[in-house]
Amino acid sequence: GLQVVVVSGSVNEQNAKNTFKQATIRPVITDRQQTTILEVAAGRADAAFNSMLAVKNFLAANQNIKVRQVDDTALFPAPIAWLVAPGETKLQQAVNGWL
Repeated sequence: GLQVVVVSGSVNEQNAKNTFKQATIRPVITDRQQTTILEVAAGRADAAFNSMLAVKNFLAANQNIKVRQVDDTALFPAPIAWLVAPGETKLQQAVNGWL
Protein backbone atom coordinates (compact mmCIF):
# COMPACT_ATOMS: atom_id res chain seq x y z
CA GLY A 1 0.00 0.00 0.00
CA LEU A 2 0.82 3.67 0.04
CA GLN A 3 3.57 4.70 2.47
CA VAL A 4 3.55 8.25 3.85
CA VAL A 5 6.53 9.55 5.83
CA VAL A 6 6.22 12.16 8.57
CA VAL A 7 8.46 13.66 11.23
CA SER A 8 8.07 11.48 14.31
CA GLY A 9 6.14 13.10 17.16
CA SER A 10 5.00 16.03 15.04
CA VAL A 11 1.47 17.31 14.62
CA ASN A 12 1.79 16.13 11.02
CA GLU A 13 2.17 12.54 12.24
CA GLN A 14 -1.20 12.62 13.99
CA ASN A 15 -2.88 14.49 11.14
CA ALA A 16 -1.56 11.99 8.59
CA LYS A 17 -2.82 9.06 10.68
CA ASN A 18 -6.26 10.67 10.90
CA THR A 19 -6.37 11.59 7.20
CA PHE A 20 -4.78 8.68 5.35
CA LYS A 21 -6.37 5.72 7.12
CA GLN A 22 -5.58 3.23 4.32
CA ALA A 23 -1.91 4.23 4.09
CA THR A 24 1.03 3.12 6.19
CA ILE A 25 2.27 6.14 8.12
CA ARG A 26 6.02 5.86 8.74
CA PRO A 27 7.41 8.27 11.32
CA VAL A 28 11.04 9.30 10.79
CA ILE A 29 13.13 10.40 13.74
CA THR A 30 14.73 13.64 12.58
CA ASP A 31 14.97 17.30 13.46
CA ARG A 32 14.66 18.36 9.82
CA GLN A 33 11.41 18.38 7.85
CA GLN A 34 13.42 18.00 4.64
CA THR A 35 14.27 14.42 5.60
CA THR A 36 10.76 13.27 4.70
CA ILE A 37 11.05 14.88 1.25
CA LEU A 38 14.37 13.12 0.69
CA GLU A 39 12.73 9.80 1.61
CA VAL A 40 10.27 10.33 -1.25
CA ALA A 41 12.99 11.46 -3.65
CA ALA A 42 15.03 8.34 -2.83
CA GLY A 43 12.05 6.08 -3.51
CA ARG A 44 11.75 4.85 0.09
CA ALA A 45 8.26 6.37 0.48
CA ASP A 46 5.36 7.28 -1.76
CA ALA A 47 4.55 10.61 -0.11
CA ALA A 48 5.52 12.96 2.68
CA PHE A 49 3.06 14.86 4.86
CA ASN A 50 4.76 18.09 5.71
CA SER A 51 4.58 21.84 6.27
CA MET A 52 3.75 23.73 3.06
CA LEU A 53 6.40 26.33 3.83
CA ALA A 54 9.09 23.69 4.40
CA VAL A 55 8.21 21.99 1.11
CA LYS A 56 8.16 25.24 -0.88
CA ASN A 57 11.49 26.37 0.54
CA PHE A 58 13.11 22.99 -0.02
CA LEU A 59 11.90 22.66 -3.60
CA ALA A 60 12.97 26.22 -4.44
CA ALA A 61 16.48 25.50 -3.13
CA ASN A 62 16.73 22.00 -4.65
CA GLN A 63 15.23 22.16 -8.12
CA ASN A 64 17.21 19.12 -9.24
CA ILE A 65 15.27 16.82 -6.88
CA LYS A 66 12.38 15.27 -8.76
CA VAL A 67 9.46 15.55 -6.34
CA ARG A 68 6.51 17.89 -6.48
CA GLN A 69 4.06 19.45 -4.10
CA VAL A 70 0.54 18.17 -4.74
CA ASP A 71 -1.16 21.54 -4.27
CA ASP A 72 -1.40 24.54 -1.97
CA THR A 73 -4.41 23.37 0.02
CA ALA A 74 -3.88 23.95 3.74
CA LEU A 75 -5.42 20.83 5.26
CA PHE A 76 -4.63 21.68 8.87
CA PRO A 77 -3.89 25.36 9.47
CA ALA A 78 -2.01 25.58 12.75
CA PRO A 79 -1.11 28.56 14.89
CA ILE A 80 2.58 29.00 15.56
CA ALA A 81 4.14 30.60 18.63
CA TRP A 82 7.55 32.26 18.72
CA LEU A 83 9.23 32.49 22.12
CA VAL A 84 12.04 34.92 22.83
CA ALA A 85 14.05 34.97 26.05
CA PRO A 86 13.71 38.04 28.25
CA GLY A 87 16.21 40.69 27.25
CA GLU A 88 16.62 39.42 23.66
CA THR A 89 15.34 42.69 22.23
CA LYS A 90 17.22 42.46 18.92
CA LEU A 91 15.82 38.99 18.25
CA GLN A 92 12.35 40.11 19.32
CA GLN A 93 12.51 43.07 16.93
CA ALA A 94 13.71 40.83 14.11
CA VAL A 95 10.86 38.34 14.66
CA ASN A 96 8.30 41.16 14.92
CA GLY A 97 9.59 42.65 11.68
CA TRP A 98 9.43 39.29 9.93
CA LEU A 99 5.88 38.67 11.11
